[in-house]
Amino acid sequence: MTAGRELFWQIEPQEVFSWLRWAAVVVFGLGWLRLLVWVRSGRQAGELPTVRLGWVRALAEAALHSRFKPGVAARIWHVLVFYGFLSLLVVTLCVMASHAGMSFLFRGKIYLGLTLLAEVAGAGLLAGALLALADSLRRPREGRRKFEKVSALLLLIFICLSGFLVEAERIALAADPWRGWSFVGNFLSHLLATSGVAVSMGFYETLWWLHAVVSLCFVAWIPFSTGLRHLLFAPARRADTALRPVSQPPQADLNSVRLAEPGLEPVRLGMRASRDLTPRQRASLLACMDCGRCERLCPAFQTGQPLSPRKAIRDLAGSSGPQSLLRRVGLGIDRSEVSPAEAVSRSALWACRLCRACEETCPAGVEHVPLVLDMRRAEVLCQGRLPEAAAQALRNLARTGNPYGAPPAERLRWLKDEGIPEKPVGGQSSWLLWIGCLASGDDLKLRVISAWVSLLRKAGVSFYVLREQASCCGEPARVLGDEDLFQTVAKSRIRSLAQAGAEKILVHCPHCYSILRDAYPALGADFLVVHTSAFFRQALQEGLLRVSPEEQGKSGPGRVAYHDPCFLGRYQGLYDPPREILAAVSGVYPLEAARHRKGSFCCGGGGGHFFMDLDAGERPASRRLEELLGLGAEVLSVSCGFCHAMFDDAARRLAEAPPARIADWLELLQERTVPGSAGKALLAG
Repeated sequence: MTAGRELFWQIEPQEVFSWLRWAAVVVFGLGWLRLLVWVRSGRQAGELPTVRLGWVRALAEAALHSRFKPGVAARIWHVLVFYGFLSLLVVTLCVMASHAGMSFLFRGKIYLGLTLLAEVAGAGLLAGALLALADSLRRPREGRRKFEKVSALLLLIFICLSGFLVEAERIALAADPWRGWSFVGNFLSHLLATSGVAVSMGFYETLWWLHAVVSLCFVAWIPFSTGLRHLLFAPARRADTALRPVSQPPQADLNSVRLAEPGLEPVRLGMRASRDLTPRQRASLLACMDCGRCERLCPAFQTGQPLSPRKAIRDLAGSSGPQSLLRRVGLGIDRSEVSPAEAVSRSALWACRLCRACEETCPAGVEHVPLVLDMRRAEVLCQGRLPEAAAQALRNLARTGNPYGAPPAERLRWLKDEGIPEKPVGGQSSWLLWIGCLASGDDLKLRVISAWVSLLRKAGVSFYVLREQASCCGEPARVLGDEDLFQTVAKSRIRSLAQAGAEKILVHCPHCYSILRDAYPALGADFLVVHTSAFFRQALQEGLLRVSPEEQGKSGPGRVAYHDPCFLGRYQGLYDPPREILAAVSGVYPLEAARHRKGSFCCGGGGGHFFMDLDAGERPASRRLEELLGLGAEVLSVSCGFCHAMFDDAARRLAEAPPARIADWLELLQERTVPGSAGKALLAG
């Protein structure tokens, strides 16, 4: 006897189910189309050419759930729900295809395989939904989002239970000879029989229709639910994630602003209103899973400051998302609409460090940083609103070319003391050192730069510094939202570099490096930009530098712990070069904190916070310093001037002097190396 069973057994009229099925498909399609139209109608803005993650890697991540590593429990229930739902969808489509004429899909071994798959998938979906419900109920979530998630999980639980009960009733009434393959339904059928519960055709038919209607309503509800629509947009959003460069804001064409004629549509200057959201930004709002992983590494959220990346995305979606269309007047925008910055809250907007920890942990590829930068632009350029300390830094930058306000003469005095050339010495083989901006009496940075210069001389590398280039690259203006000032500063620096014939630039500051490498090319720059960690790692590998024979027999600087700067690690992916240099210096690989590499905890100095001290919560640098000192290290090595200063300040706030020395890896390398062999062409030019 060929395995199989009658579809829609004892269910009449089947035409009603067919109408309901198509109605659910139409409602689902219209809901999805509505969201797609909303995304595509976003305001277009120029974007830098980027390398994207792509569909292959995005689908592989979804299949393996590799982005769920921080939460084991969540990963388990999400795998069960994801594969359970997907498998039941496949079985249902096969049932529909068989009913439409492809009867072979529900006969023989294929039928038995699909039956077993449905049982396993249903059991997994039920278990996953129960675990997710327990997880959701114990988490504090506000308002509609929690209600929708709990409602969706309760519906899934009902669909699974009613489906198994329908199967149990059918097995009991039809005496199915293949009942063993439906192991859950068969078990429930035996349970009903032994418990004395009467099995009736009327109850079977009622339960079947109830199960079918609820299942179809659930499918139709997906594009309308804030807790489920990520199913439709998260894979595409993740595939569109930028890999290089990362977290870049939409381009602002300031020349168009100056040439704009009255009466025309205003030029986009950041995110002033919901209509200014770009298609990529709108897709990010729809892709958010509201899972809260973005909060786990957020330095502001973890130290009690007024920012939750999850809540910011949720609030922005609530005020600017497709649901807000129902609150609009016609096709226009109601005057009572709040700005995105107001929806998120300005205190949260300025608490962000732009460290990308949220983006790195987000399984859906939501890009928080461009959203924050875009809202800051609108606040600064259109409203003139920003913290006073930040405004002072921008005024200093505009007046002196230095956000600290130090006069140019003071910045250049130490260059003369160091005897650094101000013009190329070796022709095209000379490297231009990008020193950046200095604060008055900044002994920490001068100490690091002196070590840098000493290392280059040991390695026999030709280098020079331009007088005008000793100014800031403009990074504070960009992260604080003054795109006009940033572009003015950047274009001035690019002209100076081009006039000097600079072709190769060596940079140590991760913030300067990110700007020079990722932002300057869009403004016309064409330079080779290399970070010191990659440069000196190669110098060690090629023998231009070597550990001093006198130092080789010593124990080295002691146990070294390394802190990953956000703008060197998460922005540029340079995790290994500093570690390999420290390993060469100390003889052992540096100690690793629990939070390291992509999961490193921010020092709190990014996003313009080095220039402003907002009075809220704990300082992230104090939290991070405590974590690193807990490793028992004798040296805390950094690779960023902001990190260095933030940790130095946090150390001074301790009740007792810290047991570890805080030093840049350039200092450690300089202390233990001597000149090696000369004449290596790659580093020399």
